[in-house]
Amino acid sequence: MNNSTLELLNVSIRNILPKVNYENRGDIKSKNLDPWGQVAHGQQNFGAVNLGIFDAKVKANYNVKNMTGLSFFYINDMQVTHVENNSNVLTGGITMSACSRNNFLAQIGGIVDDYSKNGIPKTQINGSVNVDRITATATGSFKASINGNEVSLKTITISGLSINYDGFDVSTGELGIFNKVSGKLKEAIIVLFRQQVVDAMSSALTPIINEGFGTVLSQS
Repeated sequence: MNNSTLELLNVSIRNILPKVNYENRGDIKSKNLDPWGQVAHGQQNFGAVNLGIFDAKVKANYNVKNMTGLSFFYINDMQVTHVENNSNVLTGGITMSACSRNNFLAQIGGIVDDYSKNGIPKTQINGSVNVDRITATATGSFKASINGNEVSLKTITISGLSINYDGFDVSTGELGIFNKVSGKLKEAIIVLFRQQVVDAMSSALTPIINEGFGTVLSQS
């Protein structure tokens, strides 16, 4: 495929990205993903911990909830990687990059408990998380038609949305007698973000992005 056709496709994609981002933002809010009430949860046994008066077997159930910021997710670039032409029907691959234009805030809830039954009351977790930004990449495919020097995009579908984050800061809040496990609880929450939270974001955003392209292309 010649470079002029490739450039026509890339220009066409760049021209619709602002509309797709607008659609995505509205869809994220309408699906109650900003704020996002219940994002992920986990459980961790910390084993025997010396609480100063005796050893206790400590465990925590924790969750990430009321997260804000996902509606600022923004596709900043999409490029065609290869093109095949079959009777003026173009198909091929694309790559996508995206980022957030705002930080993410979330509450950390749950309880810390002594499961060795020493009679210590459960302590509520009232923590928070602040993520400066996320970045994302994805691959996908497209279908278009070509008529002379005119290209008409028909479909764009992404898959394999990979999300990374940086500027991560977590607070567990005051845990009272269980403060000695606050460091371990922070580590558990970080793992929860690396696994469940980014997977939840990817699963939620992928169909929204694809719906956004579908809506915009159906109107063009």
